[in-house]
Amino acid sequence: MDAFMSNGWNAGSLSWKGFIIALLAGTWMISATEVGLRAKKPPEIIGWAYVKTPGVQLRRKHKESARPLLKLRRGAVLPVFRIHAKKGPRWFAAVGVNLGDATPLRGWISEDQVELLGRDAAPGDRAVLAQMGRPFSEDRISASAQVARLFWKSGGSRKDLVVTVASLWLPAPVSMVFEQVEGEYVPAPEARQFSPPDFSAEGGTGIESMEALDLIGDGRECLITVEGFQLGPKTEGRRLVIRRLSGGKVEKIWDAPTMVSNLGSYPGKLEILRPPELNIGQPATVTHGKVDFISRPQGGFLFRWEGEIEFYLLGRDAPVEIISLKKTFRWNGREFSAVPEQQTSE
Repeated sequence: MDAFMSNGWNAGSLSWKGFIIALLAGTWMISATEVGLRAKKPPEIIGWAYVKTPGVQLRRKHKESARPLLKLRRGAVLPVFRIHAKKGPRWFAAVGVNLGDATPLRGWISEDQVELLGRDAAPGDRAVLAQMGRPFSEDRISASAQVARLFWKSGGSRKDLVVTVASLWLPAPVSMVFEQVEGEYVPAPEARQFSPPDFSAEGGTGIESMEALDLIGDGRECLITVEGFQLGPKTEGRRLVIRRLSGGKVEKIWDAPTMVSNLGSYPGKLEILRPPELNIGQPATVTHGKVDFISRPQGGFLFRWEGEIEFYLLGRDAPVEIISLKKTFRWNGREFSAVPEQQTSE
């Protein structure tokens, strides 16, 4: 786990069960934004829903009380196929993608929660896959490919498009950054691409969610992803990773675990390291955590990691010890610093 534990905080799933279930469903799953789930002919994309605020949900029906299907992150861009307009705000029929199990989700989004962009604001699935080349353009992959999109204001007036493709025939979702050239989105140069951990080499299981967020209020957004990893049959987890564009290159600036389970071996007795974050990922521990982004009055965000570390002994189903941990951080554009708890509301 050392690769995920630098400074005590670097830890980041397409489960095999989910993969098998999705594979069995492969006879009917098709590209969500090119062909509707039950449509006999490809529906026409009439626009794109651009998510700019937190708390937006893709819902089963066109009303606020309807069951949520998918939480939409800031920066997400979804294809819109139909508009429902009666009393109150309009609702957009759109398709989201659950990257965790590579499934499309058709639902509704209120116009109060998104900006409706024109049909040429983003490329469709077929155009994306063709530009990504082989193997993504191959029939066996494109037939089941699900494409998630995100607008990323990486600097100045630039608005890149980040796409993540999940398919039944890929061991993990694959991401690519596109840039706009003369009104068209094309793959960005290699220096502006980013690579989550390789599935075979580092146990990465791909991106499960993505978000764009301006952490310091200067108009430059960071790219925030949740990425899974699996290092063995009983060692797995996921982590939140923050990246930014710096000097023309995408660089990772911070990551933190949101879940780490290492139950492949057990010590003979309980051992607790100090400081407590050093226990994350140690044998016979399970860590559950979350990262909350706290808006600052002067602009930008603080972000707080909060979680629990459970300690296990062989033969015991329940943890023998639980440590709670909370840390808050600030990013000033160059480095991170810890924020005392009494200052988090300032």
